[in-house]
Amino acid sequence: MNKGKPLSLFLLEEPNYKQANKIKNYFVKKFEVSKVDLEINPTKFILTNGKYRKLKRKANKKKDFAINYRWFYNVRLNIKKGVFVPQPDTEGIIDLILQHYQNSNQNAIKGFEVGTGTGAIPIALTKNNDKIIIRTVEKKLKPFKLSQVNAIENDVYEKITFCKSDFLKSKDWGNYDFIVSNPPYIDKRDKTIEKSAKKSQPAIALYAKHSGIEFYQKIFNMAEKSLKVGGMIFLEIGYNQKQILEKIIPATFKNYKFYKNYNKNFRFLVLEK
Repeated sequence: MNKGKPLSLFLLEEPNYKQANKIKNYFVKKFEVSKVDLEINPTKFILTNGKYRKLKRKANKKKDFAINYRWFYNVRLNIKKGVFVPQPDTEGIIDLILQHYQNSNQNAIKGFEVGTGTGAIPIALTKNNDKIIIRTVEKKLKPFKLSQVNAIENDVYEKITFCKSDFLKSKDWGNYDFIVSNPPYIDKRDKTIEKSAKKSQPAIALYAKHSGIEFYQKIFNMAEKSLKVGGMIFLEIGYNQKQILEKIIPATFKNYKFYKNYNKNFRFLVLEK
């Protein structure tokens, strides 16, 4: 009786390397598993000869199953349709956080992120500062799964707590040294957004209510309870939101500063409680 064997052994037996790689890429994308997990835990993926032949036939019907990826900071991230693709501007927020905590004498720096996406922000931070640990919240299932795959492949999974929840409806998140977010911030009435962004990025990651400031209002409210005294908030903002955000910053935050990106637009807001 054929009880099957690990997929990795089937792939090793393939005479054509390109064929084996195509099958592996199909399997990883189809079943949303990590390539690393496939290699270090081969007994998790047992197939019979019949199931492997079926897998091979399906892989060969497709033109290309290479997983797309994007480099962000010094991190390689798998990307997928329906998940927000990190943009170069957001690397600026990583710089601000790493610079702020580079000489910290804390044993652990506890952060909270709103909107996980590919996991770009928490992965880049934990990979570049050993003291940082982060809890990150994501509403949608697809980015929730993909971000964990990316964390595993970048060896920082144990430093990040992934939560699937609607941040706007949740109330109690704990206590943190800093909060970071590149939230949806585009007003639905804004006609200046590029067509390419509309096509390539999921709408849920772009648009927000209340003239685009819905998430900032919620983050400020959360920080009143969940951010330690002396704690920091690091936010990416829209190029035209400086004035409207200045009006809603709570008095609790004694210091705040807007920072410009490489194009000399105000794109970041840093606050201290």
